Amino acid sequence: RVCVDRRRDEHERIVSLQLPTGDGWQEIDPQREYTLVIPDFIFEGGDGYAVPQRRKAQASPPASELKYLVLDAVVRAQAAGLTVGVPVDPKNPRLAFLDGDAISCWR
Repeated sequence: RVCVDRRRDEHERIVSLQLPTGDGWQEIDPQREYTLVIPDFIFEGGDGYAVPQRRKAQASPPASELKYLVLDAVVRAQAAGLTVGVPVDPKNPRLAFLDGDAISCWR
């Protein structure tokens, strides 16, 4: 989940980026590398941010093929009895914005 403060300068607006864990949420570790799934629009720089060339070499196929890879991974994980993803709780959104004098997006 992501907490954004739109009052901050560009490139400084994300104030919290967390991943689901077995017992809640955890801030990302800046020393680790993570695998991301992003739309082609973002991958190609449509949002104004460039994906490093060395990462493009590691990219999976475009969305037309990726959906089958993702579906296959989900089916294999479920067949192995693994939980896939975390249910979204409307009271605890995955994208939140700091408003007013708030200092945290998360309760």
